Amino acid sequence: MKNRLLFKTVSLLIVLALLMAGLSMIQDVVKDRIRNRDYAVQSVVSSLAGTQTLIGPALVQNCTETTSTTNGKKVEYSTREFQRMLLPDTLNHNANAQMEERSRGLHHINTYVLHDQVSAGFANAAQYAELPRPSEPNAVVRCNKVLVAFALSDPRGIRSATLQANGQNLAVESGTPLERYGKGIQAEIDASLLKKGEALNLDLKLQLLGTEQLAFSPIATESKVTLTADWPHPSFGGSFLPSRREVTDSSFTASWELSSLATSASTAFTRQQRLCSPGYWGGSDTYAATAARSHDDSGPCLETMDTEFVNPVNVYSLSERATKYGILFVILTFV
Repeated sequence: MKNRLLFKTVSLLIVLALLMAGLSMIQDVVKDRIRNRDYAVQSVVSSLAGTQTLIGPALVQNCTETTSTTNGKKVEYSTREFQRMLLPDTLNHNANAQMEERSRGLHHINTYVLHDQVSAGFANAAQYAELPRPSEPNAVVRCNKVLVAFALSDPRGIRSATLQANGQNLAVESGTPLERYGKGIQAEIDASLLKKGEALNLDLKLQLLGTEQLAFSPIATESKVTLTADWPHPSFGGSFLPSRREVTDSSFTASWELSSLATSASTAFTRQQRLCSPGYWGGSDTYAATAARSHDDSGPCLETMDTEFVNPVNVYSLSERATKYGILFVILTFV
């Protein structure tokens, strides 16, 4: 009798071990596929462009203040470099994202072509036509030309960019004068456009490629973003959800309207702080693409409005969940 009971017990343990081994092997395959999917996404990002975060435009001017000090018969000079920055009073994004599916082996990655019409108004831009006051009576201030700066997390995705100031075309160059947000585009503003009593209106037409996620930062006094896309499964995140949204079987439309009273983005941008939900900035931890790779800093950050183009059914996540349920059922069966 004891031998029969022992035999049954050992047999059950062997069956349990075989079932668990099979489920474990399936789980390993699923995890391997998930890792391969991540590698596929990184492959597309490295060859095309990563997630995109759009910040700006802003007026930026680099200045140098030279102070002379007389020490007996000797004159000593000290130099201080500083940067003036003016953010827009109004900022409007009218953006449309056209989805393009890219493939790496078995894996499909959502990329997009963004057509964005950006308009920004500066009511007090004329103040940049004059030099700032020196901080000391015996100091002299010299400033470079005023630049329009528009920061992008991954400028490799730029396909075209045209910029106008009060209807006048500006020559667009790569890079920005901003230390922390150095990637993007910039253009010089002619002094004749900075007239007292007249507003400066900027119009930017941008065509941009990106992967899976898109974000805008509301740095103006009044910011408005309208985003449409031929994708039925958006996931909205960041610091602000859309004020209005409409999702259909084939597309969606979302809009955000924010006042500077509701966000600290303008202050964070002026201080060039990190992004709260960073877009891809060339692999640096400071500008990482996801929260898992973001800068470990709980201090102030630049808020954004995020949209992720997700697949509602992830086969590998479902498979991983199924294997976990399988392990649970096997254990409960033999308990």
